[in-house]
Amino acid sequence: MVILSAAAGVIVAVVIFAGVVSLVGTGKAKSKLGSNTFKVGKAKNQAQIVDRNGPLLFADPLQKGRDIYVNHVGSDQWVAFDVHPAGESRSCAVKWTPPSRTFRDPCSGKNYPPDGAGLVHYKTSIDKSGDLVVDLHQQV
Repeated sequence: MVILSAAAGVIVAVVIFAGVVSLVGTGKAKSKLGSNTFKVGKAKNQAQIVDRNGPLLFADPLQKGRDIYVNHVGSDQWVAFDVHPAGESRSCAVKWTPPSRTFRDPCSGKNYPPDGAGLVHYKTSIDKSGDLVVDLHQQV
């Protein structure tokens, strides 16, 4: 009887495992774990830092495969965008060039303006407490 119960338990575990693997493989599995929003800090403080030292670089802040720059481009205007141009390898990360105030792609030699036009952008906002928030779920 004990052997039969153990065998049934193993079979159920294998079926559940196979079901999970199958679901994950289809790309239809949705996870509600974690968040796609990234709080950078108080917008006012971050603006002073960026205006003095240049854009903020975050190496994959939510461990979802996206490195981003966050740049202050006006009074309360912020932009957040991918460091890697679409279709290029991860080694082709654009770099801030202070003298020209542009981002330069070392692989193609292409320059991007301070607002990152031409790169994948994400929604930025300032919440009620004055924190700058980047939503990596919402491409703009």
